[in-house]
Amino acid sequence: MLSLEPTMLALMRELGFESFMYGMGTHETRPNQDSRGYIWTTLPREWVVEYDRNAYVEIDPRLAETWNRTTPLIWDAATIGGGKRVREFLSRAALYGVRSGGVVSFQDLNHARIIVALNSIVSPVSAERRAAIERRLGEITLLATGFHDIFMAHFVERDVPPRQQGVPLSTRDIECLRDSPPVGGPALKSAKSSGLPRGPSTFISAT
Repeated sequence: MLSLEPTMLALMRELGFESFMYGMGTHETRPNQDSRGYIWTTLPREWVVEYDRNAYVEIDPRLAETWNRTTPLIWDAATIGGGKRVREFLSRAALYGVRSGGVVSFQDLNHARIIVALNSIVSPVSAERRAAIERRLGEITLLATGFHDIFMAHFVERDVPPRQQGVPLSTRDIECLRDSPPVGGPALKSAKSSGLPRGPSTFISAT
């Protein structure tokens, strides 16, 4: 069993980013089953704890701007408006290298919201960098959906309980993420409106 983090970090570098975050909220319809939120990220656990403690899910502009949107979003903290809490979020996120990036948001019948964020320390984002990201939006979207498929198979469908840590993926799963084209080819509003539930989340560690 191998850690997924080195592979994801290598993919981030290949695509021009520094960190990765996947978030998913279930829309549970089975009896006696609660909805859950899942987070997997290469960012430090301290940021995940701070994000949850401060309910940033309610004001994170990456979530607000992708609500009911399937087209990938390119965002830049330098151009984000908002009130005091939004500015606080952006300031704190910047300390962890989250200052701009690409975001993919989608849903399926059983899951209220899936968010995949590729983060960068670069801000402001130049026209040249934006154009470079736009050229790779197809690859970013394929990575997002591929990661979701593997995550579902290993954690959600196995009913991993909240706050369980770890469970590294198999060598084959990591190879699928690393080698699936085209990414691996060249080098390797409110909590309700966000679609991601507040409250206890399953944090799946990157190791």
